[in-house]
Parts: sequence; structure tokens; C-alpha cells
Amino acid sequence: MSQYCFSTLCILSVLSLTACDPAPSDTGAETGPAAAELQLEGGSVTSEACPDTYSCDATDIATGPLEVTRTAMDPAADLAITVDGVAFSVHSPTGVDLAEFVGSEVTASMRGEWMVPISFELHDTDGPVYVLETGRGNVFSVVPVDFGEDLGFIIDDDDYQLTFHAIDVSTDDGVVSVKPGDVVTIHVGGASYRFAAIASYTAGEIPGGEYADCGGRLSVLSYELLRIPADSTFSSIKRPDTATMARHSGCAG
Repeated sequence: MSQYCFSTLCILSVLSLTACDPAPSDTGAETGPAAAELQLEGGSVTSEACPDTYSCDATDIATGPLEVTRTAMDPAADLAITVDGVAFSVHSPTGVDLAEFVGSEVTASMRGEWMVPISFELHDTDGPVYVLETGRGNVFSVVPVDFGEDLGFIIDDDDYQLTFHAIDVSTDDGVVSVKPGDVVTIHVGGASYRFAAIASYTAGEIPGGEYADCGGRLSVLSYELLRIPADSTFSSIKRPDTATMARHSGCAG
């Protein structure tokens, strides 16, 4: 659980009570380079319906038949999604396939948090169809998630300690632990879902660092969720060599 406190960042930016990321517990030898390699690149969604990339609360933007194409003949290419004439461009780090729902009546929503890229959801009368949680895992609250097993840490830019975690997912079958890059079938509310962990780490400031009073690095708990007709087995995913791991920056840039 996050501890709540007033920080310099809180006072200067929002003047409200906010969750403060944990301080580093150890700034000695790094123990998590392999875990850093597991983190996928960040997912994203853009749309003229919500042009401010970092500030959006557009619940139920559009309802209508789902249309989906890819911007290239490549499973990793961005998705061009249209719902009732409203267009969305979605980057899916885990290569989600929405073909099963093309033509179905769905509702699209976008929602952002302070300094965290917008998350995206499609749902129908039976519940969530597809969810991209880009930030801390709880924008749409479709499935309970939390930081799980500690996978080690690295020092990032000499200012932050990034401590990597598995993602603990509460399901009908109990808590399921999923490491970034892994894709599993889970059961929630009696339905089967493809759950793909994108990135998961807490960010603690190193005392004396350039951005130590800034709160520049934000913790990440990011995943994709897709309703599937039956349980399936999926392969793990590796981040492309040309991509950097998902991260959200405040005043650190």
C-alpha cells in the first residue's frame, strides 16, 4: 500500500494529498538488470476525441460497431480503431488481436491521470472487451492488480531506484502472479481473459539526485486485458531492441 504525505511536488503542482513513491531501500549493487529487460515498451492511445495526451476523462466517448485495421501488415503494428465514426490509434505492446469483436456493439472510453499517458477501454453489455492500462493499473478498475514479487532493482540515471515487481492479479481462481512480458489466461467474473503484463516497477528517489525534490519518475503498473472465447496458451513477449521500457516522467522529462 502507498503511504500518503505532502511532498514538494504535491504542494507545487496540485496542492492536495497524493501518494508518494517509496524511498530506495538499498542503493548498493544493482540486482535487477534481467528484470529491466523484461519490461515492455509503453502502450498508448490517441484520438481527436481527447486531444490532451496527459489529461482526459472521456468515459463512454462513443458506442457503435467496432471497426479495426492495422497500420501495417505486422502483428505489432498500431491498431486503427473506429467506434461510431470516432477514430482511435492504439499502440499495443503485446500485439492484441481484436478480430473476434469486429462488428460487435462496443463502447469506447479514454481516461488519463496526472503526467501518465491516457488509458483506453472497450466494453459491451457483458463487460470489458479490451483494456490498455498505461499507468498505475487502476484507471478503469476492471480487475484488481497490485505490485507482487520483488524482482530486483536498478539505478536509473543516478537519480532513481527502480524496483521491479511481478503483477499480482486477483481472479476467480485466486491471486495470479504475472511477470512483465508474460501473457496468461485469467478468469474474472466467470469470463476468460488474455492478461499481458507490460511493465511493473516502483520508483524511489535517490537522495541528492538532480530531481530528488521533483518526483520526476512515476511508478508503473501497466497491462493489457482482452476477453477471449476460451482458455488459451500464449508465448512470452520480448521488447524490441529499438524500444525503451515503459516509463512516465514528471519534471524529469
